[in-house]
Amino acid sequence: MFLYNVGMTIRKSGRFTTTEGVLLGGLGLAAVLYVPALLYYENYTVSIFYRWWTIHLWVEGVWEMIQGGFLAYLLIRLSGADREVMEKWLYVIVGLVFIAGILGTAHHYYWVGVPSYWLPIGGIFSALEPVALVGMAMYAYFAMRRTGLAHPNKLALHWTVGSAVFTLFGAGLLGLAHTFPSVNKWTHGTLITAMHGHAAFYGAYAMIVMAMISYALPSFTRRPEEGTSMGFLAFWLQLAGMFGMTLSFATAGIGQVYLERIMGMGYLDAQLKIQVHFVMLIITASIFTVGVALFIIDFFRFAPRLEPLRAEDLSDDRPLDARRPAHALWRRHRRGRGGPERCRAVLPADRRRGRGLCTVPCTGAGRHAQRPHGLRQDPLCGAHGLAAESPAHHHFLPRRPERQRPDRALPHPP
Repeated sequence: MFLYNVGMTIRKSGRFTTTEGVLLGGLGLAAVLYVPALLYYENYTVSIFYRWWTIHLWVEGVWEMIQGGFLAYLLIRLSGADREVMEKWLYVIVGLVFIAGILGTAHHYYWVGVPSYWLPIGGIFSALEPVALVGMAMYAYFAMRRTGLAHPNKLALHWTVGSAVFTLFGAGLLGLAHTFPSVNKWTHGTLITAMHGHAAFYGAYAMIVMAMISYALPSFTRRPEEGTSMGFLAFWLQLAGMFGMTLSFATAGIGQVYLERIMGMGYLDAQLKIQVHFVMLIITASIFTVGVALFIIDFFRFAPRLEPLRAEDLSDDRPLDARRPAHALWRRHRRGRGGPERCRAVLPADRRRGRGLCTVPCTGAGRHAQRPHGLRQDPLCGAHGLAAESPAHHHFLPRRPERQRPDRALPHPP
């Protein structure tokens, strides 16, 4: 039912992009890969061999496709990055899923009775999975600096880039730290595994979901699009708390490995020796819990937009919706920054978001002198005759107009 709903929603949109295809493919494979977990074998080694097809390929296989689809969509909308380049990164992600993700399942086969050739295969390929996601985020960051553009919803951008970076830290770096067989034979089944699992799950699952929530809420509620101070506080408290929890698990795990696996101390005796690390774990987990509570409060404290759209709301000559914060953002930008004058012509609004303010730098009597490379106007600006080129980016505001370089600007067509 869920897959049908998603598929029909995409069909209703009238187009099918690479981003939608990767997302839908990931959701479909998540359902298909549940089947190996239903198989029964009397031999435990054979049973556990196929069980990891479900567990690992869910976590480090198809979810990479789902997260990649989310990341591509958010980075295109929030950073002004080129859609074609983002979709090329998606192809890289799919390739890594089918190469590194599938072969990386072998790092679960170390000690379950399978042939030894799985050991080096699992150690090498399992560390390559988050590389494409971080490359996509790096491209978006440099795209924003190159074009001088920034979306008003900086809170969603924080969660989006944070998801890619924390995925590299948790799934890539910390996974690499104990994925090699020569290390894993000592760390397997200790708190080192909890260190890797907490950071990877939070970066790859939780942060990307909160990024989508932060991006969508201003459209569904009366929440300011640039985010709230409580929302940013929730972001940093969660990030600091999870990072502290990861360090707590790491230090406790190192002590556990040494005391149990090398010194031969019993499990309960070793737990008594590393209690101080659990005190640190409780403190950092409390900080994380406060961040989660603030996020939930910030989610519910703005009233939803319950009024239906009217026919006049969809007309091309509709003025800019005063309920949206674009006017305030634009005025604040004008008061706080220098630079050339900006066109205040009202463009045909992005019908889903109710926006329509032209932000292209202008000089002279209503003529565009130049525009930053990469800025594309979807609607037709009646004052300046801008033709449609790509999905709407007219809600992007020039972030540093005084630093725009002439060699990175294209002359505007007459």
